Amino acid sequence: MNPSNFNALLRSHKKYDVEGLAVSPDVIGLKHVFRLGEAEVEIQLPSKNAANRKISDPDASVSSWWAADNSPIQYEIHRLNTVVRISKTITLPIDILELNLNSIDLISGDQKEDLEKFCEEHNHLAERAVEYWLSVLRWTTEDPQIARPYFASNSISGGVRLFDENTEKKIWTQSLTVCVPRYHLITIEEWRNAETRLRSQEQPPIYLTLKHEAERFKQIGDYRRSIIDLAISCETFLRNSVLDSLPSNLSAEAWKFIEEGNINQFVSKLIPSILNDDAIVQYNKNLKPEISSLFSKRNDVMHRGNSVGATKENCDRFLKMLKELIAFVPANLK
Repeated sequence: MNPSNFNALLRSHKKYDVEGLAVSPDVIGLKHVFRLGEAEVEIQLPSKNAANRKISDPDASVSSWWAADNSPIQYEIHRLNTVVRISKTITLPIDILELNLNSIDLISGDQKEDLEKFCEEHNHLAERAVEYWLSVLRWTTEDPQIARPYFASNSISGGVRLFDENTEKKIWTQSLTVCVPRYHLITIEEWRNAETRLRSQEQPPIYLTLKHEAERFKQIGDYRRSIIDLAISCETFLRNSVLDSLPSNLSAEAWKFIEEGNINQFVSKLIPSILNDDAIVQYNKNLKPEISSLFSKRNDVMHRGNSVGATKENCDRFLKMLKELIAFVPANLK
């Protein structure tokens, strides 16, 4: 290697805007460090000092406080800092360490191309890391709304205005009610539980991710998508519950036969077969009819284009059933 060059081991920093993310005072300023593939990632929350700065666009702010002494109750996070490290080096002129950022005169065309590729790779990893990190927070807190973007229903830009069609005269302006969004407050215990899952590189169970998506679609009024995601979540949970309970010495052919079974067989026979006797009675009475109804409504939407059953009331009803089912089955296995 040319003595005027050196092998640079580079790390990247990037900030990401977020909304709908709130933490308790003992969480502000903390960071999670975890691996994502071959990369080590840090996601750092802003410090208390950053939240206290009197600037127009802070990285965090105090969103609620105690009236008695003005001590913070909740910090709202507006921006995250990510740090990505990959065990890759790039050969650069050693003089670059003494000069300004982006010293074009010292960098060859090939080196510039390599640096841009590094930036691209780090940016992609940082984006994946933030999405993974948020999914683990939603899983740990059981709140699908964490760091979700606002939708039109949250708008506070003005009420409805009524005009006379013929004269264009404004007749009435709706009384405006400002709705302040309430965010889940991430506690230190939830933060530490999320850290354990991140360090173990655990992924949220897919049925929970689908349940969260169904809750989000329900919130914005897309009841068809909510019904579909609720049904897929339910089916995935039922299948996983049965397959996870199968004996380890079961032949591969038998395992495959059960795995490919019709979902109605899981609902009617296979799930009861893994429950204790008392739980079978409760399941058949309270849960099984609701599960069958959910799958029927899903089939109406997906296979027949019939959205009559895709209503908020049904989404609420099936979401309640799914939450009960997810808690009920593991607690009542044989």
